[in-house]
Amino acid sequence: MRNLDFYEFAGIVVPGAVTLFLLWLLFPWILPTALGKDSLSAGGFGVFVVVGYGAGHLVQSLSNLIEPAYWRLQRGMPTDRLRESTQNLISDEQVRKLQQQIQVLFGYESEKVISGLTRKEWSAITRQIYATVQGAGRAQRIDIFNGNYGMLRGLATGLLIGLVALPASHLKSWPMALALSAALVLSVMRMHRFGTHYARELFIQFLTLPASAPNGGKV
Repeated sequence: MRNLDFYEFAGIVVPGAVTLFLLWLLFPWILPTALGKDSLSAGGFGVFVVVGYGAGHLVQSLSNLIEPAYWRLQRGMPTDRLRESTQNLISDEQVRKLQQQIQVLFGYESEKVISGLTRKEWSAITRQIYATVQGAGRAQRIDIFNGNYGMLRGLATGLLIGLVALPASHLKSWPMALALSAALVLSVMRMHRFGTHYARELFIQFLTLPASAPNGGKV
């Protein structure tokens, strides 16, 4: 089995494993047959990781349904903030330079400035910006922020699953509900923070590219 990259480990395996472990705490009869009732053997741990990878995809599928609703309450994804006059991701001068960089590298000849683009148009450009930064070998920090964002998004969803399942478990109590709720709030806060870091780092790295950098394809 090939090595997992950072996003697969942080964004899929970790949320899946944590969600399974949380369900195991709430419903101890779920996993003992496969993993051993008293302790995890080496083989059992391997099974746990593999099952966690599959569970992580299911958790992230649910996250994909919940995520748009959250960012809609925040007036769009962090990368969308650049279209607003009140954005605080980068300075106004950097926004102007970003527009020039887009025109130089992508041959973007539209008279629209960033704030005049639709969300769909700007989304297409941000994907091309990432492809260009990645092609220049400068996406490492961006990918780390994205991996942590995915991990916390998955953890938040897993904790939400735990909260929903709590009334049917043997641990149903207000301290447990409070602990899960607090962990959920903290996960969402950190998810929001890493999403903002991702957007800021993406645009800063793009601004530092030379004019000769290969672009990420046509807009």
